[in-house]
Amino acid sequence: MKRIVITNNKKVVEKLNDKAQIEYKEISALEVLKEGKYTAQQGGRLLIDPTRVAAKSYYRSLPFVMGEDEPHQQSIELIDQCIAAIGDDKRAFAKEPFLAGIAQNKDADIINKVIG
Repeated sequence: MKRIVITNNKKVVEKLNDKAQIEYKEISALEVLKEGKYTAQQGGRLLIDPTRVAAKSYYRSLPFVMGEDEPHQQSIELIDQCIAAIGDDKRAFAKEPFLAGIAQNKDADIINKVIG
């Protein structure tokens, strides 16, 4: 099965480039979620619950396992919950944090544990 990580975190690229297909994009956390929803609609199954991991972070990484031919409904529902939680607070997720390195490391460490 193919492993894909959609991310806006450069440190995930550095740490995991040899362990999964990394789709790095310079986009907001909300846009990462939208890209992840598209991947789930293509049959990707999330490997983490994004509603519990780094919910208030600019940096967002979504690991998937590809292999199904139909949309993975549970993954789509989890991503929709995250998008709804952001709601009107889109500006907070669109701006890179002051202590970016700490947030990047936290996000990358979580993904490394899952993919690692």
